[in-house]
Amino acid sequence: MAIAAMKKLTLAAPVDSRAYIISEMMRIGCVEVEELNRQSAGYAELFEQGLIRLDAGEADRILARRDKIAAACGLLDRYAPVKTGMFAPKPAVHEFALFDESAEERAVAAAETLITCSDQLDRNKSELRTLASDEELLAPWSELKTPMEFTGGSSFAYRCGTLPAYLKLEQLRAAFQETAPCTELWEVSRDKTAIYVAVLTDRDEDGEALRLLRQYSFAEQSFKGFTGTVAEKLAQLAAAKARLEKERGAVLEQIRSMQDKTQLLKQAYDALTNRAERERVRAGLVETGSAFILEGWFPEKAEKDVVALMERCEASYSVEEPEEEDDVPVRLDNGRLVEPFGEITQMYGMPAYRSYIDPNPTMALFYFLAFGIMLSDAAYGILLALGCLFMLVKTKPSGSMRRMLTIFFFGGISTLLWGAVFGSWFGNAVPVITGGLFGKEITPPALIDPINEPLKMMILSYIFGGVQVMTAMFLDALRRLKRGDWQGAVFGIFSWYVLFAGIGLIFLVDSPVGMYVAAAGALMVMYGGSLEKKGLAKISGGFMALYNITGFFSDILSYSRLLALCLSTAVVANVVNTMGSLKGFSVSGTILFVVVFVIGHVFNLALNLLGTYVHTSRLQYIEYFGRFYEGGGRMFKPLAVTTKYVDIIKED
Repeated sequence: MAIAAMKKLTLAAPVDSRAYIISEMMRIGCVEVEELNRQSAGYAELFEQGLIRLDAGEADRILARRDKIAAACGLLDRYAPVKTGMFAPKPAVHEFALFDESAEERAVAAAETLITCSDQLDRNKSELRTLASDEELLAPWSELKTPMEFTGGSSFAYRCGTLPAYLKLEQLRAAFQETAPCTELWEVSRDKTAIYVAVLTDRDEDGEALRLLRQYSFAEQSFKGFTGTVAEKLAQLAAAKARLEKERGAVLEQIRSMQDKTQLLKQAYDALTNRAERERVRAGLVETGSAFILEGWFPEKAEKDVVALMERCEASYSVEEPEEEDDVPVRLDNGRLVEPFGEITQMYGMPAYRSYIDPNPTMALFYFLAFGIMLSDAAYGILLALGCLFMLVKTKPSGSMRRMLTIFFFGGISTLLWGAVFGSWFGNAVPVITGGLFGKEITPPALIDPINEPLKMMILSYIFGGVQVMTAMFLDALRRLKRGDWQGAVFGIFSWYVLFAGIGLIFLVDSPVGMYVAAAGALMVMYGGSLEKKGLAKISGGFMALYNITGFFSDILSYSRLLALCLSTAVVANVVNTMGSLKGFSVSGTILFVVVFVIGHVFNLALNLLGTYVHTSRLQYIEYFGRFYEGGGRMFKPLAVTTKYVDIIKED
């Protein structure tokens, strides 16, 4: 379990074998291909001389086809979804079937048909929206008998409009009698917001009539673009709407008839995604016209497979150890139990390739233990472990989802163990229920009761923190030794062990030996702090190194969060149980208890699960990694088949 040793691959082969080599590299999934360009070391001069060039590839064309497939899948998922179980695993497909070009062409043809249907639906929707808008505009005028294009004659003017709903028309008619006596106004309809009216005026009085109307907040209605009566137009709109609805139904039926193409489309999506990745790799290769050059990295353990591929392709190649200036990708080789915890490390950042220390094995152990202490309830642990196990078995997730579910599964196991140590099973539910039902409380055995023995719990938290901090220091010393820095390891790290051992002896042994050991450790620490200093800085550097003892105690104090999270889980659980049992265990009281119990404990589990995940990760990132971790590495990303909708059945 360590940072995997990497090898550098350089190969040259005929251009006509390029597609096959890239395809086979993707199949074996253990080579990361470097993207070469005009600034790549060793190639700039060749580019300038025109001896080599880049091939743009066809990634954009393939991605455009994939986008069509994605749009078609979205359309089917919306209008003709395939019913699957909530936790149904992805269908399994053989490699040769995934990259079947004839199936891909059928999928693209189906996608184009579906996209045409989508365009028809969009046009149909737009037209229906326009019809609805016109219908909404004309509905209040349905009783208007005059044609909408009518605006009057040579001696009179005619207009329609709205007035406020609160206005009394008799008041307006009376005003017309004084200023425009030849004006006629009648109501067409009204609603809660407006009165819809038609107004007929003499041409000579039209100006005065219009000014009066505006004084009463008259808003003229325009029927521009409409002809005939409103009733006739509404009938036309209804007929057009019925026609469009029928067309929409036919298009939807066509879409539903293609539901059986869903799997074909999703399989094609995954195939095109991988084809595009091949073309992206191709675009990062240099070629001469007849040959191409590829550079990449692979784990030393995979050398046999890579060399076999090169021999099979009859390519010219070289396999070399990485040089000091190379940007080597990092891969962490861990066992099945530790590998999922690599997700925690990846979120923090990969270690440097030459840091020599893989943090995952020790971090996984401390993460496992701290998680259980914080969540701290055995029943919660059972629920969490069973829930994650169900998801892992039923859905068969991959990648980050599989790793996170596995981490929480192990966290559930740890929580079960620590919960049993603390005697917590849904908090104090066991004594509450047994006391309420049988009149005699049964209390599960506990080695430590965090609520009643917080001092013991605090001591446990600090011991845990001390062990983890000391482990981090040991790993830092190991890293320094591997780099040949024995002075840094002895005086920068192991000197602290001597100092702490001396401090321990002072309290444990009635002898001056502890003072001597502590003094020796302090002098070693001060000497280590002065190693890289000059002049007076040696003295200040030594004292500053010794002053760093405050940092150790600060880090260990941070582990009091183990106590805090443990108490948080227990106290809230107990409060839930107390609230639920307030009415006793009669029929109504039992119903109340069950409701409060379920809701309260689900809430407590969810809230404290989030807190546990965050604070456990924080302890690793700050207190643990902060003492030895050397970041800056980049993750090893081999060219491999990746899928979204299907699982691949590997071919031999």
